[in-house]
Amino acid sequence: MTPEDVNELIDCHSLPLTDEDLDEMTKSASEEEEELEESHEKIEEPGLTLECLAAMYENFKALQQLSHEYDDNMVRLVGGPS
Repeated sequence: MTPEDVNELIDCHSLPLTDEDLDEMTKSASEEEEELEESHEKIEEPGLTLECLAAMYENFKALQQLSHEYDDNMVRLVGGPS
């Protein structure tokens, strides 16, 4: 950034606000709020649905089967007494 850029920025912000500028600023803020609200409405919160629970259960069963294929003595897998 050059000194000219800084001076230009200062000059730009040193001018008094007009009613039109204020209207434009508040209009932009309210439009941004509306867009933000719309985007929040579109996003669905993930939840623990029946489909999700069923998928988790199936994965658990598959993992349990796989662990039995690797080692039929499950006590050693979880660090129990040997």
